[in-house]
Amino acid sequence: MTFGDTDIFPRAFEYTAIQHDGAAVLGTLARTDVSVWNTRPHRTCLVPKGRYGFRVATQLDPLDFLVYTALVYEVGHDLEARRSPIADRRVFSFRFAPDHTGRMFNPAIGYSQFQEESKRLSAENGITHVAIADIADF
Repeated sequence: MTFGDTDIFPRAFEYTAIQHDGAAVLGTLARTDVSVWNTRPHRTCLVPKGRYGFRVATQLDPLDFLVYTALVYEVGHDLEARRSPIADRRVFSFRFAPDHTGRMFNPAIGYSQFQEESKRLSAENGITHVAIADIADF
């Protein structure tokens, strides 16, 4: 596993154990009926967000993460094809674009691009106010 399962938590030690016999683990998961899959306990904690806020962050059990990621991989291209195109510069969340290194998302799209586009739009003539909202606040 090159990239880990989250950009919030440190890499779970279980991934090192899984890598020691990855073929057996993946073989077992491949033979598992995901329609009856029971998730395992997950890790949850509060993570600072901004200056005064926080959000709840969750880290899945490593086996649950592998199953979830495989499911995302299976439907990712279909989901991405139905999203607003990147060229529209309206959606800056993770964009599905798996590559040969194991990366699942387009590294050129993210929060910094959102900030750049927000600055560009706010500099247009006639813009006098900017409202900020975060879905976590709702």
